[in-house]
Amino acid sequence: MSTLDRFESVFNAAAREVFAQQPVEIGRVLIVHDLAEALQDDFLYLAKGFLSVLEARDKPEWELFGGDKPFSVREVLNAVEQFKPDLVVTYRHLHSALREWPHSLGEHVDVLTQATSTPVLVLPHPGRKDLPGHALKNTDRVMAVTDHLAGDHRLVSHAAHFTQDGGTLYLAHVEDDTVFERYIAAIG
Repeated sequence: MSTLDRFESVFNAAAREVFAQQPVEIGRVLIVHDLAEALQDDFLYLAKGFLSVLEARDKPEWELFGGDKPFSVREVLNAVEQFKPDLVVTYRHLHSALREWPHSLGEHVDVLTQATSTPVLVLPHPGRKDLPGHALKNTDRVMAVTDHLAGDHRLVSHAAHFTQDGGTLYLAHVEDDTVFERYIAAIG
């Protein structure tokens, strides 16, 4: 490793921004779903149970949007704009037959995560039969995953807010292949 590379490595290690926790208040939660009316209350109950930490800390107002009649991505964005939630809760592949394809979140969730600044919590589809028993019980283990963890105070603050007292928060940083290969080459 050259002296310049070593200097850059030491400099980058020292240039890390110190985490500063940001206040998080979840006063309004919007649940976006594609369920028949008979199943909507069950999903609301499931979501509230899973997010019981929010009920204890924030006592948010919950709103349901959707139903078994197809709706457009624009209608979802309008609902977010109208309700002004602090959190959107949904699941993959709303009104889609592509549930078996794990490579996409579905068009509704793809747009929600890119076109709004509201945090989006993506839960497993309520129709899944292969979920482990502990999957939607509580938030005693929370993982925040990003490709830019350093300096992302908002993500880490939200993840900590969702973690129940005494729980564990995991912070995971992912790199694209090009950057990862560069790091491996520098180390090796």
